[in-house]
Amino acid sequence: MAKGKHPVKKLVAGLAVLCAACAPPAPSAEPRAVTEASAIDANSVREDVEILLREWSATGAEGRWEDLKSLYADDPDFAWIEDGAVAYQDHVAVIAGVDRVAAMNAVIKTEIGDIVVTPLSADAAAFRSAVSIGFVTPDFTFNFAGAFTGVAIARDGRWRFLQGHLSKACETAAN
Repeated sequence: MAKGKHPVKKLVAGLAVLCAACAPPAPSAEPRAVTEASAIDANSVREDVEILLREWSATGAEGRWEDLKSLYADDPDFAWIEDGAVAYQDHVAVIAGVDRVAAMNAVIKTEIGDIVVTPLSADAAAFRSAVSIGFVTPDFTFNFAGAFTGVAIARDGRWRFLQGHLSKACETAAN
């Protein structure tokens, strides 16, 4: 055999070069630069969803039940979860729930804090926050503290809840 590369070695080397040339570029370890326009959009989404959360918080204490109803998306993907169970599976059910609360002459004092909004697109965002709720009626009272998470969507120029989830805070034993 003549000096030089073995024919199989040449074939393997040629295939390696061909594969490298045809392969998609490796993803960059560096995140893509955010343009100024997209940063402004993300900030607007964050601000708008924070406004939605604060409005939701205010409506019950102020007895603005019709305003509260308008904060829930009339969308086939709507769901409201409370402590791991579906409390309202669609828009009709959550509106009926608000009507029941209004009929009880309830006052709902809600405090929202530690809000984090993650824009998913120009018209959708995930959110999480700490929440404290005091529910008072002439017949009974209960308090709730925990987390409020979900997805908000913009429809017809307004942000609304597409999915919401309320979970109680963990109770820890006293030391």
